[in-house]
Amino acid sequence: MQALKGLVYGMGVLIVIAFILLGFGFYVRITNPDFRLFKARDATVATSPGPHDAATGAALPAAAPLPPATPLPSAATPLPSAATPLPAADAQGFGDVVVQLPAGCSPIEMHPDGPLLYLRTGPAGTCARIWLIEVRTGRMLGSLRFEP
Repeated sequence: MQALKGLVYGMGVLIVIAFILLGFGFYVRITNPDFRLFKARDATVATSPGPHDAATGAALPAAAPLPPATPLPSAATPLPSAATPLPAADAQGFGDVVVQLPAGCSPIEMHPDGPLLYLRTGPAGTCARIWLIEVRTGRMLGSLRFEP
């Protein structure tokens, strides 16, 4: 019984030490984001003989080089804001768009997603559809109808 008590106390002490080290790690990373517990070594990588056919052992031709990567925008790149005016062509609007719904159908919900607007109509039955509308032009791209 004494051994079990000692084991429980020992595990409790280890848990407390683990929390202290975890807190210290968070503190160090907040104060110095470049901190590394283990410094990276400059190691040379062993080169492999290249691709080969597993069945015959014959060397395969080298793959074409990848195209250069598109650079990502930097943190200094300004992002568009709500105050940024739209170009003149987009600012003219699209007027009134009439969505012809079958009799008894009505809009249930709308979800904008980038350049598209998803309009769900209901109630269930022939009215259960999702309409896809291009927001900038008001053009109907199509609808999804659900049938049992």
